[in-house]
Amino acid sequence: MAYGGDAARAIDWGEQAMRLSPLDTMSCVPQGIIGFGNFLSGRHEQGVIAGRRAVELNPGFSILHG
Repeated sequence: MAYGGDAARAIDWGEQAMRLSPLDTMSCVPQGIIGFGNFLSGRHEQGVIAGRRAVELNPGFSILHG
């Protein structure tokens, strides 16, 4: 959704994914989408925080490094 231009929906769905499966080994993906959605919405500080959290969850997932 974030790449499609609907940042608010991307953030909502990312947050929902994190609530539904907080221990998922790939939880870095929805966390990264939350960061990207925040960045697209102009909330850059929240985007950076979420992006850092995503990298911390899975430092080897190279898409998150940027």
